Amino acid sequence: MKKFLRWILNAKLSVKVIVYYLTVFILFASLCFLTFERLNANMTEQKIKQLSSDSVNTISSNLDLIIDTVNNQSKMLISSSAIQSVLRSNGLKDYTQKQIDNYLTEFTNFYEAISSIYIFDNNGHEYYVENDDMKNLSLKKLKSTDWYKELDEKFGGYILKVNAGGAFDNTSRNYISLMRRINDINTQKPIGYMVVNISTDYIYSSFGKQVNDTKIIVCDENRKPVISSGNIDGNELKLITESIKDGNVSQYKKIKGKQHIIASVKNDYGWTIATITPINELAAQEQTFKIFVAVLMLITLVMFAVSIMFISLSITRPINRLAKAMSSVKDGNFTEVHIRKTSDEIGMLQNVYNIMVREIQTLFKDMVNEQKAKRKAELEALQLQIKPHFLYNSFDAISSLALSGQNKEVYKIVVALGKFYKSFLNSGSETVTINEELEMIKQYLTIQLIRFKDKFTVDWQIDDNVRPLMIPRLTLQPLVENAIKHGIKDNPQAGILLISAALKDGMVVIKIKDNGQGMDEIELEKLLNGEKSGAGLKITRERLKLYFDSPVFEVKSEKGKGCEATIIFPAIKEKDNNE
Repeated sequence: MKKFLRWILNAKLSVKVIVYYLTVFILFASLCFLTFERLNANMTEQKIKQLSSDSVNTISSNLDLIIDTVNNQSKMLISSSAIQSVLRSNGLKDYTQKQIDNYLTEFTNFYEAISSIYIFDNNGHEYYVENDDMKNLSLKKLKSTDWYKELDEKFGGYILKVNAGGAFDNTSRNYISLMRRINDINTQKPIGYMVVNISTDYIYSSFGKQVNDTKIIVCDENRKPVISSGNIDGNELKLITESIKDGNVSQYKKIKGKQHIIASVKNDYGWTIATITPINELAAQEQTFKIFVAVLMLITLVMFAVSIMFISLSITRPINRLAKAMSSVKDGNFTEVHIRKTSDEIGMLQNVYNIMVREIQTLFKDMVNEQKAKRKAELEALQLQIKPHFLYNSFDAISSLALSGQNKEVYKIVVALGKFYKSFLNSGSETVTINEELEMIKQYLTIQLIRFKDKFTVDWQIDDNVRPLMIPRLTLQPLVENAIKHGIKDNPQAGILLISAALKDGMVVIKIKDNGQGMDEIELEKLLNGEKSGAGLKITRERLKLYFDSPVFEVKSEKGKGCEATIIFPAIKEKDNNE
């Protein structure tokens, strides 16, 4: 690696340009590919979940629609004068059996979801129409079930059970039974019972054709499968039903060595509808797309390399000629060069070089003096802005964390330190938004929390209305530093630092409060006058007076009861401040 770096450093400019650009391109392309791969994987995952969720919700809606339609049809049926008359008289009186059969048949023919209808009066007389398997159903069997009492408590409302909750079991398939008590529409007294059976085959066919080998399971309120795809075996069915969770949930599950997504939803009457979709096919499509992108990037790389080679030679050749002409500078001979008369960058470089040669001697002295002044000014600026002890403590913390192998904490404190000093050393406007000031404080506190190993917690109570308002730079940092240094740092109990900002009657009210050791009046007076631990608070108070008319700067403290600093100043927006 060292030999390669040495070779690059000593290589010709044309070679460096090609190598550098190719390196940048490869890194950029790799980053793009990895980012795209991650994004594509996330998007595919979200798409699969969304499709599964939409599918299961559609199936649930179809099932609800069938049940609601059958419910409405049953209401119409039991409200008819014919049914009411027959049930009141406890037998056929005003109507013949054929009339009742025809009446029931009309309802089953009107809506093909209804497989059969059974009606019983209070004496057990039975009236029914059956379009499918004959069911050994009777009023006696209904009353012997464990859900019969629940049916009476519904006062005419319906309940759903599979095969009438066990009232019949002599059929070759399952039926969803909608059952209700029939009340006299005049007296509301019970005069009979109704059982409307819906074939599960019809319900399954209403779900439509599923893609990607999607399987469907419908479970009753006891998680017992009612409807399931024909290609699900018993063990697989058991595994899926045990994996289904309540609510609208999507989850991944490995079934028979293949990854599936199980989407489930629980409807209003407690039944669970689930779809099971294999994702291997979608994953294969994603892999094909990745290969396509990789090949496309490789072709682009070759074309890019050829283009860079051509561009590199077109730039470096005239530069090489100019460099040879200017080589006398190394011997201290500042003479003008004339190799070409063009208006391109090489010609401009030649002209600038000649101007430089003519002015070089004069500029030497000016540059020396300017650099001295600049270094002095930069040093003074750094001395005013940088807090050496904070920087030292931060590096000390980084060292300790690094030695103890806490790499994540090292990363956090380095990132926070960089962001903090980026704002801290910003030589732009003297005022910033409160939001920018708070962001800098957050980075400062991140470092302190790591340094003091979460010795304290921070409670932020910030009104969003104050965030765009203006504040002098570095107003809050001395207050926060004071709370930690003099209040929380040496306090044996867990520290709490409250930072609040609110807008009241056109004034910004900012409070910084701690539950630390506090101080007496003498210590507080020394701190405010800059006689204790630097002049940070004193400078802050004076700066506020320069920026605002009659600002409030107040610090309250009591020994053993913490400290509270409050500053109040007029609310000024950024555009107002610029004006």
